[in-house]
Amino acid sequence: IDMWSLGCVAAELYLGLPLFAGVSEYNQLERIVELFGPPPNFLLSKGRTTSKFFKKMRAGDGSTQWVFKSEAEYARDTRTEILSWKRYFGDHRKLSSIVESYRRKGKSED
Repeated sequence: IDMWSLGCVAAELYLGLPLFAGVSEYNQLERIVELFGPPPNFLLSKGRTTSKFFKKMRAGDGSTQWVFKSEAEYARDTRTEILSWKRYFGDHRKLSSIVESYRRKGKSED
């Protein structure tokens, strides 16, 4: 088992819910990018399927960066329908916020 998988399993055991409950590759990656931000540009530039999920954009300084595609862009480019799945953590978009919310919820139930 790799460290990423171990971390995801540990988080699920602690929270009682999966962190990334996606129903498709896009949906899964969307949740990861939302929680941790996009991977570094140098990694995305070497990826075989990067352009499936990200688009190249010119930054103000003239450099190129990868930006995660919107659902509409991904659906158009892949000719697929995007399915959404339940968001277990509401409006929480950072791991620290999810854990803190869980702690507060756990204390009120004691």
